[in-house]
Amino acid sequence: MADDKKKSAQETPKPKAKPKAESKAKAESKPKAKPKAESKANPKSEAEPKAESTALSTRSRRDELVSEINALLPELEDSSLVFLKQQAEVLLVKARKAKARQALREYQQHGGPVAQDIGDVYVEQNEQGFFHIVARGARVFFNRDELREITAICWKSENRRAGMRGMYRWFDKERSDFLNDTSIRSPADPVFDRLYDEIRSKYKVKQ
Repeated sequence: MADDKKKSAQETPKPKAKPKAESKAKAESKPKAKPKAESKANPKSEAEPKAESTALSTRSRRDELVSEINALLPELEDSSLVFLKQQAEVLLVKARKAKARQALREYQQHGGPVAQDIGDVYVEQNEQGFFHIVARGARVFFNRDELREITAICWKSENRRAGMRGMYRWFDKERSDFLNDTSIRSPADPVFDRLYDEIRSKYKVKQ
């Protein structure tokens, strides 16, 4: 009987105590969830305020220069004002040409169309009776007979598109320098669209 009790005692295993220290160690050994890092500042969003402050600084400096120049003008003689105006026109033409060249480079690099923002397109006449056609930063000289031929093309063509094609053919044959200076590559160039309106609004064909 004693042997049976002993055997029973041996067969009934005692519940093992949970190794608290070990479970605690395991819990500690588990990598703790890293706190979510604060979202990194978007470099673009950081750059925007910087670019904005730079633009403001540039505008402010520009306003100062304009103000300083305006303050000097009343003291200048007429001849000096004429010279100053001429120099400003030269600088403006250079800036427009640089912009046109940049647009052409982008066209050649990316194979896309030249930007449609071509600036003003107009015809001006000087005191000697000669003309300049201004487009894409270029200022190209024409004599009276040449302008008459361009005017005739605009008025005698059936419609706008025909006029644009006619002008392109004429410039390509007679004054290809104008096409080169203005980066025009086809009759559909928007320069011709504006030049067509400019010519017809200012000049008539003499009967």
